[in-house]
Amino acid sequence: MTPVPQPPNLPDHLPPQVVAYIRVFEAKITEFVVKVAELDAQFDQNPTNSSKPPSSDEPRVKPAPPKPPSGKRRDGQPGHPKAERTLLPPDEIRTLKPDTCRDCERPLTGDGPHPFVHQVHEIPVAQPHVIEYRCHRLRCPHCGTATVAPVPPEATTGFGPRSQALAELLTDSCRLGKRGSSQLFDDLFGLPLSPAMVCKPRHQTAAALRPLALTSLQVPS
Repeated sequence: MTPVPQPPNLPDHLPPQVVAYIRVFEAKITEFVVKVAELDAQFDQNPTNSSKPPSSDEPRVKPAPPKPPSGKRRDGQPGHPKAERTLLPPDEIRTLKPDTCRDCERPLTGDGPHPFVHQVHEIPVAQPHVIEYRCHRLRCPHCGTATVAPVPPEATTGFGPRSQALAELLTDSCRLGKRGSSQLFDDLFGLPLSPAMVCKPRHQTAAALRPLALTSLQVPS
């Protein structure tokens, strides 16, 4: 791994503001050195020295030799922790009881002491929540000037905070693209959002986060 450079001793006659700037840049350089080392290590990985699948291998890498069979069964091994499905709080409970005995076919009644729980997880139906602003234009009875009620600042973009956050998540973190994000908004939520309009909520989110980004980049005095 590439050694991380140690910050040198600075002359004593430098002003404190200059020293603070230099230390910030030194910390950034150290961060970049560590990141480059991590990327180099990832680049050197292949199916022979990591858990990467052979399909991701490059032609220049020799294929790993086949492993001899271990003799173990393909399922979970004894002592391996059991992976169970996470149970969620139910919104609806449907009770199921057998009518007759599976052996003698006689009728059954009552409740079981410990019923087996089987859950079906479903995504809730998403419907757009539309807030319509009707801006009335009123005319002054004294001077005759017509005044229109302004739209609130939080509504000028035409998209709410959740829509803006989702557009940013899809295009930035998920790298879905403007056209794919537009199709997802229409297919899942019934919101007609054109690819060009995907950028609008993204810009609003970036503007809202800009003060936080500037605060994190401020140099200590």
